[in-house]
Amino acid sequence: MARRRKRTGERCPAATLCWLSCCCCCLLAGEVRGDCGIPPSITNALLKEEYAGREAFSAGSVVSYECDQATGYGKKPGMSDTITCLDNSTWSEIPTFCERTCNSPTRFFFAELQSEFTAMNLFPVGTTVSYDCRPGYRLTRGMPTSITCLQNLTWSVIAPFCERRSCGSPGELLNGGVDLDDNLFGSTAKFYCNPGYQIVGRSTRQCLSSGSWSNVVPTCDPVICGSPPNIEGGTHSGSEKEEFRYSSAVTYSCTSNELTLIGDASIYCTQYGNWSGNPPKCKVVSCTDPVVKNGRKISGFAPPYKYMFAVQFECNPGFTLSGDSLIKCDENSNWYPPVPTCQVATTTPSTTLTTDGRSTTESIQTVPGIGKGSTASSVQTVPGISKETTVEPEDNKDGPGSNVDLIVGILAALFCLVVVGVAVYVYKRNKEGVYDTNESSKDVPLNPNITPTSQSLESDKIVQ
Repeated sequence: MARRRKRTGERCPAATLCWLSCCCCCLLAGEVRGDCGIPPSITNALLKEEYAGREAFSAGSVVSYECDQATGYGKKPGMSDTITCLDNSTWSEIPTFCERTCNSPTRFFFAELQSEFTAMNLFPVGTTVSYDCRPGYRLTRGMPTSITCLQNLTWSVIAPFCERRSCGSPGELLNGGVDLDDNLFGSTAKFYCNPGYQIVGRSTRQCLSSGSWSNVVPTCDPVICGSPPNIEGGTHSGSEKEEFRYSSAVTYSCTSNELTLIGDASIYCTQYGNWSGNPPKCKVVSCTDPVVKNGRKISGFAPPYKYMFAVQFECNPGFTLSGDSLIKCDENSNWYPPVPTCQVATTTPSTTLTTDGRSTTESIQTVPGIGKGSTASSVQTVPGISKETTVEPEDNKDGPGSNVDLIVGILAALFCLVVVGVAVYVYKRNKEGVYDTNESSKDVPLNPNITPTSQSLESDKIVQ
C-alpha cells in the first residue's frame, strides 16, 4: 500500500504542469489569430471617424467607410460600405462602392424634384433629373424641366420654367377702391373706402395657390354719427332728422334773447363717425358798465354789454393810461383784460440846450406806478430851429465839454462882429476920401439888413 501511494504522488506534479502549459499556448494562439490590425485603405473612400486611430480589432469587429465627397465621389446605391475582421485575423473583402457623382440637384423655389428622384443619393455623370411646378405655379409652355450631371460634376443650368398662377380681378368696391401690385399667386389686395364711408368685412384678400382669392369682397357703408348732443337753454337745426351721415352739420341757437351762445354755433359729422367738437353753451352774459376815472370811452359807449362786446378808453390831458386801452366782455361776465386806470403824470422842469447854435427844450414826465427808473420824456423844438436838431445824451448836458463849446461860440461871434465893423469903417473912409479925424472915433452903426457874410464880401471888393 505504501509503495503505490508514493508512485501516485510522483506523477501528479508533472501532469499538472503539462496541462497548464497547454492552456497558455492555446490562449496565446487564439489571441494572435483574432487581431486583424488597422483596417485597409479603400480607393476614394475614408474610414469613418469613430474607427480612426484604433490599431487592434478582434475577430468579428465591423468597420464602415464613407465616400470622399471632397473629390466628387458618392456611394453607389445598394453597395455595401463595411468590412469584418475574420477568425483568421484578416479583413473581409469589399467591392468598389464609390463613384464620381454630382452633388444634390439644384433646388428651385418654384419647382420640386419628381418623386422618382427624391430617394437618390448618387448622381453619376450623365444622370438626368426632372422637376414638377410647386403649388401656386404653372408650367411655362415650351420650357425644359430637366437638368443633367455634367463631366465637371456640376448640374446644367436652365431658365425658370414655372410661373405664378393668376387669380384674376380681386373685385370692385363701390364707394371705395383697392390697392394691388399684381394679381398673381402670393399677392395681397387691400381695400379702402372713400371719406364718409367705412369698410364692412375683411379689408384684404390674398391670391391662393389654387388661383382664387381668399375671403369675399367687402362693402363700404356710409358713416353714421349719433344724434348731436342737446344743450340747456338752446336747440339745434337737426332736431327733426333721424340719421346724420358724414359731413352733415347742425347749427345751435338759444331759445331766449337773454341768453348768449358761447362757442362754435355749428358742428358736423366727421369721417370717423363722431362730431367735430363740443356743442356751444347758452348763458346769460352781462358785464357792468366800465368807468375809468380821469378818462373817457372812445368806443363802446352804450350798454348792455354782452359776450365779446368791446370798449376802448383814453385818458384826459395830464393823465397816463395804465393797462390795456381795449377790453372785452368774456363768457363769465368779466372784463378782460381788467379795466385800465388813468394816473397823474408829473413833469420835471424843462431844460434848454444849445447845440450848434440851436436850442431845444426837453421835459421829463414821471408816471406814477411805473418803476423808479422809467421816465416819459418829450422834446420841444424852439420855433425857427430846424427839425433835424438833436439833443445830446443826458450824461453829456452838464459836462465840461458843453461849457467849452459855449464859450468858443461866443468868442467866435464877437470876433466876427469886430471884423465886420472894421470892414465897414474902411469902406466908408475910402468912399468919402476922408482921413482920420476926431469924428472917425464915433460908433459906426451896422446895417441890420446886411448879413456878416455879405458885409465881408463887400469889404473884400473895396480892399481890392
